[in-house]
Amino acid sequence: MKRLKKLRLSVGIAEKLLILLVLASSITLYRIVPSVQGAATEIRVINPATDDTNFEFYTNTTFVEDRFNVTVYVYDVTDLITFQVCLKYNSTVLDPTGAWISEDDPKYIFYEKESFAIGPEFYHNDQRYGTSVLVGGALQGEVDGVNGTGLLAIIEFKIIEKPDVDETLSCNFDIDNATITFLWDSQYNDIEATRTNGHYQYTWTPPLAYLVVEPQVYHASELETFNITIWLNNTASDQRLVYVRFSLCFNAILLNVTKVIEGDFLAGFGATTFNYSNTAGCVTIENNLTIPSSFPQGDGEIAIITFQGIHQGTTELYCPLEFIDTQFLNDLDEAVSIIPNDGHYTIAKTTGEITINVYSDNWVKREEQSEERYIVVAGSNVTISGTIDPPEGGENVEIICKSSDNTTRWNVNSITDSDGYYMYNWTTGLENLGALLKFEAVWRGEAQEEIAESGVWSYLGVQYLEVRIEEESQITISVDPETVAVGGKVTIEGTIQPSGSAKHANVTIKHRLANETVWSVLAETQPDSTGKYTHTWTAEKNGTYKIKAVWPGDLPLVTGSESAEATVNVVETLPVDFMAYVPYVVGGIAVIIVIAIIYFIKIRKH
Repeated sequence: MKRLKKLRLSVGIAEKLLILLVLASSITLYRIVPSVQGAATEIRVINPATDDTNFEFYTNTTFVEDRFNVTVYVYDVTDLITFQVCLKYNSTVLDPTGAWISEDDPKYIFYEKESFAIGPEFYHNDQRYGTSVLVGGALQGEVDGVNGTGLLAIIEFKIIEKPDVDETLSCNFDIDNATITFLWDSQYNDIEATRTNGHYQYTWTPPLAYLVVEPQVYHASELETFNITIWLNNTASDQRLVYVRFSLCFNAILLNVTKVIEGDFLAGFGATTFNYSNTAGCVTIENNLTIPSSFPQGDGEIAIITFQGIHQGTTELYCPLEFIDTQFLNDLDEAVSIIPNDGHYTIAKTTGEITINVYSDNWVKREEQSEERYIVVAGSNVTISGTIDPPEGGENVEIICKSSDNTTRWNVNSITDSDGYYMYNWTTGLENLGALLKFEAVWRGEAQEEIAESGVWSYLGVQYLEVRIEEESQITISVDPETVAVGGKVTIEGTIQPSGSAKHANVTIKHRLANETVWSVLAETQPDSTGKYTHTWTAEKNGTYKIKAVWPGDLPLVTGSESAEATVNVVETLPVDFMAYVPYVVGGIAVIIVIAIIYFIKIRKH
């Protein structure tokens, strides 16, 4: 069943109600006194399917795990400002799966009024509330109460117990307790009202022919691909069934159909045709027994549908698998009575995650004591962004800015787009001068509960533009050797001052032929922490080259600079340097003279 907007607050017991009202509207407390109204006002449990107080179900049309809604209405009320409903039930046969006020429903008693929800709260064997569901609502501020008839609350139940043969399971939906189900007027007096309970019963009934989803309830803990089989049960040959057509509808946000194949039931009784069409949120199947050898009897498969889970949320999600547009015909084209029984799919909640990133075009990066810091001047634009996972559109993200001592300076809300992306553009103001700031993001649910919290992004420093001292930089360049043969290597190096800023930006080395005017980029290199940069260039063409280095600066704190020009001559071959060989020639001649002297001395002795 489709749920309307659900509101939750972490309140819900009657003792807290006055406190909530004081906080919400800054009103003055009044002593609770008996109402002077008459007793024409009524609070009544209503079955929205039948508009009466009875909730009757039968085993041949309703199954364990099926869900239904219980509504509570007020009739002929005057000056209503607050209500609370406490509905008791039997937890051995039913399980409440949700409770809410439906403020967007025109039937809601406080429709188009400023109001807030109380609860829901779920109790089990509680001393005061027993086994019950408690939910309420109140107008906000000092306003006149509401007159008339309207919806108070909706409670959803799941059937958890099936009756045995010839058995009926039953319980009351009990609201007949004036201390925990009540109405207040604008003076916070009780409004007298009769309270009419509802009655639930689930009766065993001999089975009829029915179309059913198997498994009727598919619980998934994660995104997965799974099969659902459509069964036709309890058919009789005297029904002379030859034609089955139906559409199975589902939530296309949660599921996608990837494959449909024919079951073997009708094909066991003769030749068949099988067709299907698949649109977003609905698969339509047509199975026709064209030449029956006999008519179907018993149970069997009509189709196997393969579903793919495509979305998982941070709360458990529920998706009916609902039959619509069913048609069952015999061989005379007459309608055959077959009851469709819906199923449903649930997927467990997943842990939500959220990221945060901070960026500014105008910041400079610093490293102090092994921590990265970014500096901007007052008036700069800073973008704070991130994503949530699983991605959801329309989700609320709270962005929080804190000082380094964890004091919150400001917070703001941002709404995610369909891809789960959020963004907030912030202009740094003078109130943040001298602060070191850090940022975090919190993904919050409908009732402001925390779904996920990002890590902390830090640090951002803000300084005043008018008193900032912009330091000038200097960059040097040297080449070695200054003359090199084609294919030889030249070391280009230099230093940047101030050295502490050098590593925050690359040095661009440029060159050109001496007879040209256009510079081209030779290389980019990262300076080290001392401000030194170096690059080895392989000279590939001869000519005289001019080389310079350019550093863009560490803006807005340190300006960029450009080196002087160095010259490198690249030649085909290097000329022979005879002077380099003179020591070797002189040494050789000396050795020869020494040998000659020794030789002549020896000859003279002989």
